[in-house]
Amino acid sequence: MFRASGVIVLAFLVLAGCGKRETAAEQRQREAVELSYKALDRLKANDNTGAKSLLKRALDVDPLCEKAREVLASMEAQIRAARTQVGLIETAVQTYESSVNSYPPSLQALRSQPKHLPDPSKWAGPYLYHDIPKDPWGNPYQFAVPGTHNPNSFDVWSYGPDGANGTADDIGNWDHP
Repeated sequence: MFRASGVIVLAFLVLAGCGKRETAAEQRQREAVELSYKALDRLKANDNTGAKSLLKRALDVDPLCEKAREVLASMEAQIRAARTQVGLIETAVQTYESSVNSYPPSLQALRSQPKHLPDPSKWAGPYLYHDIPKDPWGNPYQFAVPGTHNPNSFDVWSYGPDGANGTADDIGNWDHP
């Protein structure tokens, strides 16, 4: 009798999932995916630094974690896009300056002629053929003449992933990789 009831109890435990244990690899994979989803939450809260830290931990736990690699690749793509857009705006500003012999008063002057130019005939724009884009995080690009980082010319920059000015993740024309 004991033998039969022991088999029944063992069968019940297996069917209830109590007999299956995660392998170490499965535990690492689950932990890495959980960390990756926490990183996504940090990104949504504009905490880029926290997100990167979580993704690095996820990849330390499981170097093959696809979710962590996917989120990290997305973050890096946004940063590359911002650098590219800063470069395009910088080129348009330089072209404006070559034509007009001064820097534009604002980025809008790259699209439409400013009203108070000393010699309006020199304006050869538009210098950007499309509206000035927002950065990959939905914020407008910034412009200053003279620049803080380029005091003899101008600064063009994005606030970066955290959306705050003057932080380490700002992406500007002084920050060429």
